[in-house]
Amino acid sequence: MARPWSRSLRGGEASYRILDLEAQLSSQEFLSAYRHSKLASALKDKRLVLISRNPELWVYMGRTRDYLVIPRTYCSCRDFLVNTVGRMKPRPCYHLVAQVLAEKNNLYRDLTWMQNVWMVVEEILDHEFSRTLRKAVARMPQNRLEDNNPKL
Repeated sequence: MARPWSRSLRGGEASYRILDLEAQLSSQEFLSAYRHSKLASALKDKRLVLISRNPELWVYMGRTRDYLVIPRTYCSCRDFLVNTVGRMKPRPCYHLVAQVLAEKNNLYRDLTWMQNVWMVVEEILDHEFSRTLRKAVARMPQNRLEDNNPKL
C-alpha cells in the first residue's frame, strides 16, 4: 500500500502533508487501522464543523475536547502531535480521516458565517475546547444544522 504522506525537508525540519487520502480511504487495509464505529459516530453526529473557507479551517467537536483541523495537513489532537509529528508515523489521526469523509459525503456543519472564528481557534489552541463554537452550534435553528449552505 502506498503511503498517503509526502515528506520534505525545510530548514532541517521534516514537514508532512497527506497527499491522496481520498484514494487511500478505499483501501480496506487503510481503513482497518481506524475504529469504524468511532468514525461512523462522528459522521452521523456531524461533529465536524467548517468554520472558515479562506483559510480552510475545520473543528472536530469531541465529547470533551475540540480539535482544530487543517485538511490533509494538521490536527491539534495529541495523537497527531505525538505519533505523526513526533514519531513520524505515516498514519494520520482519525480526525483528519473523518474530515475528508465528512466533506466528501456532506456530513458536516457549516459555520462559515460565524464572526468569531479567531476566538474559536484561540480557545481550542489554549484550552482544547471552544465555548464560543458550542454556543453558535446550539443557537443554530434545526433546519440550519441540516443545511450546509445557509442563506443569511
